Amino acid sequence: MKAAFVIEHLEEDFWEWCRYEYERIADELARQGATLWITNFGNHQFDHPNVKCSAESCVQLFEMEKVCLLDSEATSVLSPEDANSFEYFLLGGILGNVDEFDFDRTSVLREKGFATRNLGSMQMTTDTAALVASRIVHQGFRFDQLSFIDRPEFKVDENEMLVMNFRYLTREDGSADIDPRVLGLAKNEREFDIQDLE
Repeated sequence: MKAAFVIEHLEEDFWEWCRYEYERIADELARQGATLWITNFGNHQFDHPNVKCSAESCVQLFEMEKVCLLDSEATSVLSPEDANSFEYFLLGGILGNVDEFDFDRTSVLREKGFATRNLGSMQMTTDTAALVASRIVHQGFRFDQLSFIDRPEFKVDENEMLVMNFRYLTREDGSADIDPRVLGLAKNEREFDIQDLE
């Protein structure tokens, strides 16, 4: 049985972009023969054949020694060998270096005392972090074998560029591996950084 992934839902609501990210993670884990848990999920509904949802926190559901928290402040990078040591890999949202405008969601879980591993220090969206971790623990890649694009830019119109302030995996064609539905939301709602083109 391959290690499962757990998302401790730390958002106040279940936003549309969360749904897209969770669907993408669940689909990828299904391809790897692994399951996704969404915990601390309150009364939210999420119907996916490869997802188990619980209103309870991961702390109540799983034995601590079987869980590895993915945390940018960890001193050791996640490795393929960690698949032999843990049954669950835990994420608490955006993973990586936060600034004064960000909420360090991982800190809520860090204080619980889980074993930790990092995926570098650059911020990743939840789905990117899960995809990277799955490649490492399910497919045997090492972190330094993976290719990334940091802060990719996308043209919104003739006058504006959208900057996605995260690290993404690189597709075979060299583009950033971002869910097109999330990108569409970002372009439409201007939730990320817009820069004027000169």
